[in-house]
Amino acid sequence: MKKTLYILRSVMMTAFIVGLLYGCKPNHPVNVLVVHQFDEEMVTYDSFDQTIVDEFNDFGYQPHIINFYMNLEDQAHMDCHKLLAEMSDSLRKLNWKPDIILVEGDRSLRQWHLPANDTILSWRDDAISVYGGIHFNDMRGVSKLKNNYLITDPKNMRLNLELISRMTGSRIVAVELDHYHEDSLIYAQINHQLGKNPYAVQKTPDGYVTGELKPVIYCNDTFSIRFYSAEWNEERVNGQSTMSDSLQADSPMTPVDTNSQTDLDRMYQNAWRYPVLVPKKDVWCEAIASKTHRPQFTTCRELFNDGKGSYLCGYFTGYPTMAHDMVKTAVGAYEGKKVPKYQMHEQNAYMDYMAMERLGMKYNDYKDDFIIVNASTKVTNPLLYSLVTIGNFLWVVLLIVGITLLWLKSHKDSIRNLSAMVDEEREMNQLAIDASGNFYISSLKGIERVLDSMGPDQEACKAEIQQSLNEMGTHTHTYRIRAAMDEEKNMAWWSLRYIVNYNTDTGFSLKGYLLNVNDDVNFAHSMQQIQKIADETKRTEGFLWTMAHEIRTPLNSIVGFCDVIKMMGTEMSESEREQMVQGIESNNQLLEHIVDDIDELSHVVSDEVVYEKQRIEVGALVDELYESSKQRFEQKGLKFYLVKGRGSVHVIADRRRLYDTMYQLVDNALKFTKEGSAAIGWEYNLDTGNVELFVEDSGVGIPEDDLSLIYDMFWKKDTFVPGVGIGLSLAKAYTEAMGGTLTVISELGIGSRFIVVLKETETA
Repeated sequence: MKKTLYILRSVMMTAFIVGLLYGCKPNHPVNVLVVHQFDEEMVTYDSFDQTIVDEFNDFGYQPHIINFYMNLEDQAHMDCHKLLAEMSDSLRKLNWKPDIILVEGDRSLRQWHLPANDTILSWRDDAISVYGGIHFNDMRGVSKLKNNYLITDPKNMRLNLELISRMTGSRIVAVELDHYHEDSLIYAQINHQLGKNPYAVQKTPDGYVTGELKPVIYCNDTFSIRFYSAEWNEERVNGQSTMSDSLQADSPMTPVDTNSQTDLDRMYQNAWRYPVLVPKKDVWCEAIASKTHRPQFTTCRELFNDGKGSYLCGYFTGYPTMAHDMVKTAVGAYEGKKVPKYQMHEQNAYMDYMAMERLGMKYNDYKDDFIIVNASTKVTNPLLYSLVTIGNFLWVVLLIVGITLLWLKSHKDSIRNLSAMVDEEREMNQLAIDASGNFYISSLKGIERVLDSMGPDQEACKAEIQQSLNEMGTHTHTYRIRAAMDEEKNMAWWSLRYIVNYNTDTGFSLKGYLLNVNDDVNFAHSMQQIQKIADETKRTEGFLWTMAHEIRTPLNSIVGFCDVIKMMGTEMSESEREQMVQGIESNNQLLEHIVDDIDELSHVVSDEVVYEKQRIEVGALVDELYESSKQRFEQKGLKFYLVKGRGSVHVIADRRRLYDTMYQLVDNALKFTKEGSAAIGWEYNLDTGNVELFVEDSGVGIPEDDLSLIYDMFWKKDTFVPGVGIGLSLAKAYTEAMGGTLTVISELGIGSRFIVVLKETETA
């Protein structure tokens, strides 16, 4: 016994000493400025920032960290000098100077050392500056400056391409690059590692790079890299693209391309054929990730692990590794140790489990080749997860059982008292029920009396109640019945509620109530009738007001034109007369359109529309609508796009009604879009097997409270907008009659997207 106590005391003393030593670990304060090249919304910065804090703590420092976000995703349109000046001014007002500066990324590094910013950042020379995650060597000279240290992470394009080939089996990879500085450096790296002719990088005074960006690179006759750009055609000279001469015959682009969006659309449409490698974070990444409809590949830690599973995998340096290297170098230099001025980060192959789940990939097939992030313990260690789950379950069960036993033991008398209270309350309820004209049912005879009193129209309900009395076990039932329970045998509405307990041990027992709800039912029915009349009156008034307003407008115009012709007579020139006649004809057409809509609505309401369903090729119908409508958008100064799906799909529908439905959606987009653009298109949903025809715009949008009203007949948010207010009602009726659905996604001030969903039919 004494020996056991001695061992226990020794263990406790050892633990106390270790804790005391750990608590006495030096923890010196240090001011750290962390410069991020993107904004604070980047979810991948969480692990980076936390690792920086942990690393400083491990080295015995208590960091006072200020984060500064350069937000350089679209750096071509930013005034970085002003941004840095505001940051410097803020630090001066705080009377705060950094001991260590950690700068992340090439874009931040370039801005940090632009000659134009030397004056406002003069205080940086007094601090230890470490630049990490640097992909390109064009700023390597920074490491020669005093107190400056550079850690690079060059993009290994060869390993990333081999990774993509191994994962997909494809020898063709798509890459989006523009004509900016970073894009040209990436292109130079690709050529240096893979291409036959190295790319010469030449800077202009503005910092951009000149030269030709070839759309296709052949790597040892095994790989083809197809380059796409959102901006190749934006810089033009005398109406001709400066990049047109570099296009080859077998390029995915042709010299006649004048719209940069066309080039990107081609990449989105071809994404099912070959994968996309995203080598940089810019304003186009979100579109590439969403419109290619599957997780892609990236060389950027900034894009990987975005919380959406947009990118499957890549070969690069992760944020925790980068933070560890930067802090280790900074602390060594801060303590006066000899630290290399130029280093390289360790790179690894990373994979996102969220993307793996989207693609149906198994964790065990890839865990040995990749660092897999976002995988739960249930996936990484199923045995441990099972043990923990079982342990937690057993612990909860034991806890519940223990609490229950304690409660039963301490409340035995309370249970007896409660039972007596329940009996007393039951008796009081019985008295209350008897006094209010309701009935308490406590036997089979009581329920049989109810069955005998039910009307002949209640036979199905009577059979169901009778069946419930023969079912074994304990079960509860509720029915709304009509029965004559008073002496005058007047039929009334009742709510029958009862519990049946029927088994071989206890026999048969029945308890329940029969509550008179006749007044409630009659009142609800009356309110429904009143509401129906009110709704009909409201719709009628709205229809009459709308029709009076819509018909009066063209009629006033026609009368006005006729009065002018009558008054001027022969004094009117032929051209003036022709103009008046055209005005009368256009307003007459408007009247005919209104009358046709009302006529069609009358047929729909009376269910007299005959749908001539046939097999329709969706692409041809959408193309026809686009061609017939684009001139109207151009006349209004709006852009109108056509978005084509892949392949050729068919649906069974009434072609005229489907055309009218899509035309109504296009017409609404034109009405409610004052500036910007609209688009019509279709796509095939692989998950559901449905075809989705859509019309979207950048118009005024629809308030959330109005989304449930837009399909109501004669409803109009803005009475000054032309139309009777039945277009969407007809469109929804047509779509549902053809077996489809019409939905809308809208945001106020952003725009709307109407979607017609029909089932795709197999190709004949």
